[in-house]
Amino acid sequence: MILLHSTKYGDSSLILHGYTRENGRQGFMLRGVGSLKSTGRKKSMAELHPLSILDIETATSMPLKNASPTKESGIIYLREYAPRYPLHSLRSNIYKSSIALYISELLYKSLRDGEQDVMLYDFIQRAILALEEADGNFANFHIWFTVNFATLLGFMPDRAFSLEFNPFSREQEAILHKFVSDIEGNTAYNTMRIPLTGTQRSDFIASMLRYLEYHLGQHLDIKSISVLHQILH
Repeated sequence: MILLHSTKYGDSSLILHGYTRENGRQGFMLRGVGSLKSTGRKKSMAELHPLSILDIETATSMPLKNASPTKESGIIYLREYAPRYPLHSLRSNIYKSSIALYISELLYKSLRDGEQDVMLYDFIQRAILALEEADGNFANFHIWFTVNFATLLGFMPDRAFSLEFNPFSREQEAILHKFVSDIEGNTAYNTMRIPLTGTQRSDFIASMLRYLEYHLGQHLDIKSISVLHQILH
């Protein structure tokens, strides 16, 4: 499971919103936070950071109080979890953790429950590991991810993508073309070298999010983007 978001539930429980390869987005109940043990050691809350990749063991579904009528009325009980990869730099590097927070919020607010997509899961996992290993200048990483994400959702953005809605300026269309041209390689290496100012990144990702909102038919309201802009400016 790739962890997207966590919400406190009661005095000692969490609801973990994750994306799984087998079942798409799912919700999990984690009870007794701070007291669970695995192989003789206490679970660390540090393991539950945005985009952590976890091996999980689940139990039967249990009812949720005040469940939204648009959501399933039950949630899966998470019995055990352990990080598949340590992802040290995603936790310790402020630039990487800010990018991870943005990506996790984008996924959390874009993906619907139960929509399995193996290709999307594999891409997200590869992207997380690429960000973990990234060195040097990776300030364009969130742009590369967002363009790839839109493409995998079926909304390939390019110069002829839509005559009905085009949030991109001519300058941004030129930037977009550079990112789209690197999609097939599915690597962030070349796009990290595209020279962009902090203002260009901020304006472009704002247009990219408007593009996604239009095609998803929903307002995303990505709150972490303002922090990311300050960090990467």
